[in-house]
Amino acid sequence: MKKQISDLSSSDREAKSENINIHLKQKLHEAKGPWGAFNSLPSEPVIQWSELNPHIQWYFVEVLNQSLVFKKDQDVVEAQALQGICIPALGFNLNGARLGRGGGFYDRALIDYNGIKIGISYDFAVSKDRPFETHDIKVDVIVTDRRIVDAA
Repeated sequence: MKKQISDLSSSDREAKSENINIHLKQKLHEAKGPWGAFNSLPSEPVIQWSELNPHIQWYFVEVLNQSLVFKKDQDVVEAQALQGICIPALGFNLNGARLGRGGGFYDRALIDYNGIKIGISYDFAVSKDRPFETHDIKVDVIVTDRRIVDAA
């Protein structure tokens, strides 16, 4: 899967990102309030957060003292203050279990989180039987370049 991601051309990544943005906009059309987001790494889909929904205030994840916090300008909030969080991953299974990058930051930060968790990934990285570990967080919904999966 990492190879599939690294083999994506810039035009493929751009097209897949555009489709993910379309699906994410559909999913978030009624959302409002503070939400968590991420700044895309080079291997991740590029999300146009400001274009998704004008009623959402986006707080971007940062690592601070080995923990995740969410920031908007100088305002810092914990995950529990957010209505929902969009979470990147290397992959998911259809039950919403997330395969991250191995640091466990999201797993630790969201262990008691009760808001909506939306996973974001390329469709080829979503598998029916992807293995997971007991500490891996599960998302409620997975948004890919090809579909929206209700994983709850």
